[in-house]
Amino acid sequence: MILEITSYYPKQGQADAVLAHRRAGCALRARMGLEPGQVLQLVEGEGAPVRWLCRYPDEASLRADLEARRTSSAFKQQVAGMSALIERFERSIYRQED
Repeated sequence: MILEITSYYPKQGQADAVLAHRRAGCALRARMGLEPGQVLQLVEGEGAPVRWLCRYPDEASLRADLEARRTSSAFKQQVAGMSALIERFERSIYRQED
């Protein structure tokens, strides 16, 4: 199992907008036929206020998902909208150990 985790650090006063935009991104992914993933909102502790998590059965599935995003004009618009709301973005890919 492969896990993709993205972290969003909103600009001042943009936390709610980032959360709403991430939720809209999940809906877009679903319309594209991709796994929508899960939105995580920080409740306690340090770290990114908003994260997104998606699970893929294998690396080939992740690569296909990344390619679908890369070639989608709607997804590019989604990314541009999020970029206007955040100071920092991080993406990490993990392999889940059994």
